[in-house]
Amino acid sequence: MAFVLPGVHRLFVRVLVGFLKSENPVVFMDEKAQVSAELIIIIAAVLAVAVVLIIQLQNTAEQGKKVLSNTTDKAFDEIAGIK
Repeated sequence: MAFVLPGVHRLFVRVLVGFLKSENPVVFMDEKAQVSAELIIIIAAVLAVAVVLIIQLQNTAEQGKKVLSNTTDKAFDEIAGIK
């Protein structure tokens, strides 16, 4: 997948460099877990925004369907009225 969130590369590099530079990898595990928690929060926020956008698009499509139906009904009534 080509899509990557902005800053994720830098975050990954920071975690990788921090792990490699760490003299005590066990201490660094807490920081790694924190990054993981931050990433989970970011993913949850992105999913929440996606859900909101999908709901808005569905509502817009529903409104468009109603308008199109009314317009076509009026057009067919006009056509039926022509003699």
